[in-house]
Amino acid sequence: MAADISKTIHGSLVSIFDRGILIVGEPGSGKSTLCLGSLRRGHKLVADDAVELTRAGGRLTGKAPEIISGLIEIRDVGIVDVREICGRGRFRPESTVDLCVKLVAFPADELTNPSELTVPILGIDIPLLTFAGSITSSVTLENAVKAFRGDSVFSQALVTRDVHCREVHAFHSLS
Repeated sequence: MAADISKTIHGSLVSIFDRGILIVGEPGSGKSTLCLGSLRRGHKLVADDAVELTRAGGRLTGKAPEIISGLIEIRDVGIVDVREICGRGRFRPESTVDLCVKLVAFPADELTNPSELTVPILGIDIPLLTFAGSITSSVTLENAVKAFRGDSVFSQALVTRDVHCREVHAFHSLS
């Protein structure tokens, strides 16, 4: 049996509809803001700013380093405990990593490179979606997760170019 492999990365991890969404991007790209929006929509924070990733067998899991577990940084406010401001039900100590969302600067010439539909993390290929960080909302992220988990007309997120916002959209059924 292979030994577990671990590493810590700069990013955030949220649980949306029980799917672990790893959010990565440059500092200031909107990772924590996207997490806060997801919390407001009833989802759960797993880690903010740093994510300890572990591969065990064919699964990738993530959690916050113990020293920052349950904490999130809010711009112009500081570091707060999610369990105190949102309630204990808005924090999850660990999650699988089911989808990676990469936030890039806006405007971006290319938001999605067709050759980058997955990202290898600790030897496991994780599905990848790329969004313009400054204009991506928690609703867009939620819809991407719905499409990803098969709750939509399409079995995966479809990539379109919107002339005005040039954002990747995940389409879901209207029913």
